[in-house]
Amino acid sequence: MTKNSASKADPVERIRRIYWYEGVRQATGLTSAYALERLFVPDGFGRNKDGILFNRSTWVTYKKGDHTPKPALVTRVELSVPGSSEELNHVLWEILRESTQRSVNAQRWLRQIEPELQILVFDGGTRIRDHGWPRLLEKIEHRASMDALACLTILLFMNLERRNFDLASEFARSTLRVLLMLGRHFECRRIGNDLFNVYVERVFDNVRWNGRRFYLNDYSFSLWTDFLHRVADDSTDAAAYLRPSPEKVRIMCKILRGGRGFAIALAINPLIGPDLEVGPPKKKDLDTFERDVYIQRQSVSEMLAGKRKQGFPTGI
Repeated sequence: MTKNSASKADPVERIRRIYWYEGVRQATGLTSAYALERLFVPDGFGRNKDGILFNRSTWVTYKKGDHTPKPALVTRVELSVPGSSEELNHVLWEILRESTQRSVNAQRWLRQIEPELQILVFDGGTRIRDHGWPRLLEKIEHRASMDALACLTILLFMNLERRNFDLASEFARSTLRVLLMLGRHFECRRIGNDLFNVYVERVFDNVRWNGRRFYLNDYSFSLWTDFLHRVADDSTDAAAYLRPSPEKVRIMCKILRGGRGFAIALAINPLIGPDLEVGPPKKKDLDTFERDVYIQRQSVSEMLAGKRKQGFPTGI
């Protein structure tokens, strides 16, 4: 398989292209690929030798995620939409690629995230800290950014490779919380469910500890992220396509950790149950799983009963 065909086959490539395209479209206020092409590639329009109008229609392929814009175009767009090139080439996409050598690149990746996160991750120098994570995870969650998501994902993979499975499960929970908090932003960029599915397949499904695992294949990501944002909405919130404000992130963190009632947190949290790949579950483990399923269903029912009249999503 060639490099180009390999990149086309990887859903992460399609996701990052669409993320870039939608960011540029929303920042410019334009509504179509045609209008964007007229703005950024005016020389792509003209008449052929028969006098017939033509255009290259390359921006339609960016909209679909079929092709990656060339570096020269990315640089040109960056002049009008600062930060767009960083979004296309964000370290998160490299981390999530299937062929990535994560253990080799972890330090280099972490040095690409924002300095405030690096202070939390590194233990006073070049060594990644190996203690104090429960408190620090909450601090990372409160930053709820692409860099925070990348940071948690790197550290999750590192702990899996080091066989720190219990700690990896805690990083996975934090990663899911940040995904949910950024969910509306990702939905507005048209990548919400696709990105979540990549995380389920390449990240969460690999987290196994003490004979347990996450069950996320039927998780309603779009519905739960919408519900979370509706509960947390405040009058100062920015436009939906922007990242959530620090105040809204603070509220969502509180909700996800049970600060607005455990019914909401239990309903949104992922199911955890026996890892059937290690063998048939013990009866007590199966009983615990069935109890957890029942509690979650009751939490969903209780929550929706109180929210249905307020226009909250009910198709969960």
